[in-house]
Amino acid sequence: MLIDTHCHLEMIQEKAKLTDLAQLLEFCTPLPERMVHVACHPDVFEQAVAFMEDPRIFATFGVHPHEASLYTPAVEADLLCHLKHPKAVALGEIGLDYHYDMSPREIQRTVFQRQLALALELNKPVVLHTRDAEEDTLQILSEAPLAGHKIHVHCYTGPLPFAEKLLALPAEIYFGFTGILTFKNADEIRAVAAAIPQNRILTETDSPFLAPIPFRGKTAHPGMIGIVLEAFAKVRGMSVQELEPVCRENARAFYGV
Repeated sequence: MLIDTHCHLEMIQEKAKLTDLAQLLEFCTPLPERMVHVACHPDVFEQAVAFMEDPRIFATFGVHPHEASLYTPAVEADLLCHLKHPKAVALGEIGLDYHYDMSPREIQRTVFQRQLALALELNKPVVLHTRDAEEDTLQILSEAPLAGHKIHVHCYTGPLPFAEKLLALPAEIYFGFTGILTFKNADEIRAVAAAIPQNRILTETDSPFLAPIPFRGKTAHPGMIGIVLEAFAKVRGMSVQELEPVCRENARAFYGV
């Protein structure tokens, strides 16, 4: 009954050199109950629609900050079209990434603000990416009318004070934690994962990235979500049996899956 709230299925398929959805799902065993596939490049929007033919797969659509330079009125029109799909559960992942700066920061900020405004207008939950951009992320969020809206801060790796500032925003902020919880040098992230309120935590793989120990260096996939849950339970001083329904209900509350 596990839910992977953030995975990139087309990237798994490419990395593992799989030819079709059947091979992909076989590769991802043991499959969780639900998977939220994140389509965050305009070129893969249509592929996400094909993935959603499987009843276990839902999708989000957005333009990642790495690809912010690609954002045009035509891309926005395509994004809006795909968000009408009945299994499109959120807009994202969107945000800022100043670690790699694959798109100019000014463009990242503009595109983030535009997509955030669209999500709020459409009443769609937001999948947020933020890396080395805490100040600008908080500024943009604080200037938006967030009351009553939901934001999934995916793959959270920031410090606790930043998480506390996010939680203080007038929105329902959820935090996703990944296989990083198993890494030896992740004590700070584990401390944050232990401190976040129980009704605001989500489990995700961010696959094909961040494969948990003992699979470091391998292609991560949604079938590893159980390992993430085990690590999360240990961090929070709970049993897997206690934490699993919490994370499942949080995922359903956020994404409706």
